[in-house]
Amino acid sequence: MELDPRFLRKSKEPSRNEFCIIIQVLRFMDSLPRGLLFDFAPSRREQLQRITGVSNRIAQRSMDYLQNDDGFNGDTPPNEPTEGTKRGRKKKPVDDEQVKRLKTTIDNLTVSGATCTSTVIQNRLRETHGITITKPTLIRQLKKTGLKFTKGNRVNKEHESAANVAYRKKYVQERLSNLDENGVPIRPEVFLDESYIHVNHNLSRGWVDPDKNVYQQEKGAMLVIFGAFVVYRNEQGTTQAGFVEDHIINWPAEGGNRLQEGVRRGRPFKDQDQWLTAVPPEVLETKTVPRTHDYHGYFNGGTFEKLFTRMCNKLNELGHRNCIIHMDGASYHVRNTERAPSKSANKPTMVAWLKQQLQMEREMEDNNCDDREEEADPDFENMSKAQLFELIEQRTEGKEVQFNTYQIASDRGHTILKTPPYHCELQPIEKVWAVSKNQVAAQDMGSETILTVHRKLNKVFSEITSDTFVSLWQETVNTNREYALQ
Repeated sequence: MELDPRFLRKSKEPSRNEFCIIIQVLRFMDSLPRGLLFDFAPSRREQLQRITGVSNRIAQRSMDYLQNDDGFNGDTPPNEPTEGTKRGRKKKPVDDEQVKRLKTTIDNLTVSGATCTSTVIQNRLRETHGITITKPTLIRQLKKTGLKFTKGNRVNKEHESAANVAYRKKYVQERLSNLDENGVPIRPEVFLDESYIHVNHNLSRGWVDPDKNVYQQEKGAMLVIFGAFVVYRNEQGTTQAGFVEDHIINWPAEGGNRLQEGVRRGRPFKDQDQWLTAVPPEVLETKTVPRTHDYHGYFNGGTFEKLFTRMCNKLNELGHRNCIIHMDGASYHVRNTERAPSKSANKPTMVAWLKQQLQMEREMEDNNCDDREEEADPDFENMSKAQLFELIEQRTEGKEVQFNTYQIASDRGHTILKTPPYHCELQPIEKVWAVSKNQVAAQDMGSETILTVHRKLNKVFSEITSDTFVSLWQETVNTNREYALQ
């Protein structure tokens, strides 16, 4: 009698449970009358082999085991792997020096902003350290070191540049020096920034059916946001915070210029009368016409300086004097209208600047001395650009560059402390924007217009409590303390 080959067991070591079944079958065979299975197979080993489908070797081994230990109770047979033991060839360990070089390679790739896949790491190890390692071994070692193939916390590669680290150290020292022993700010701190929100802004997460697509709308029209909040010591000696009064404003990025008197750009803006109170007069007066979808395009030095001047005056009205104003280094934050021409400037620009400086110097001399002798003006027009630029360098040498906003703040008793580039984690108002936008997006938006989003955003801003402001501010203080320990 031949067995169907489809049901023959493949030649591999039986598991513990399979071995127990083979032994029980063998014991059942022994309990049957002698000669009953003779027609099935002549020998006891062949009978067991045909009944269970195991190999000749395993059948003989089972018989030997039962003969030597007739009191088999289901324990693991000798020379059998225990439960949980892995079969196969033992994995080759990676030495400590190789692990150290692996981590160094990954750190270098991460800091440089390069792609950090297993193929890139494998090639870099071979080229830099002469280490040849197979991809399965490399991936296994990467997992052992706790690394994951994921997006990670992305930051600009300039975040840890030498210049940024040096400035961050200075910034952190100044920021922490303004706290007393209880962590309360000594001087009021103002955090200023600009942001934006689209009409169809929504959350990136939600309850979805994993088998169906999640459809997104276009971003839609954009609202520009300008705001500042102040953290200060109250009369009880504790920390309190809130938006600077009348200085959390938002307006349509494409609507401000259409509301300007005498400007006819595009169709009339919807709900024009209701928007007239939302768009700051400083924006309307500047008549900024953005050429970009980025909200930064709606600001220029003139617009920002007017808004900034109004804010500084408001701080003094509210009793927040001698404030430290924290803001980033956007180009319109640090405009210098008296900047000297560069070497690449054209000749008329150089001549005009030198004449202006000469006029200012003579006016100062006239105020200090009544009997000043008249001097002939230098013949700037007949000088070469090299000669003109040499005169410019002589007049600017040793002079500190004075930005307009720094002068505006200084004239009103305040100080500006510029946050390090690419360090949004040190700006608590960035967290305020995130909280506010998420609350707007979490609502049932329906058919939104830019005016309804404007109203919802204002409502969210008005409901942010002092405790929320202080909590977000404290998070950045803790981050500063972590940087101080580095």
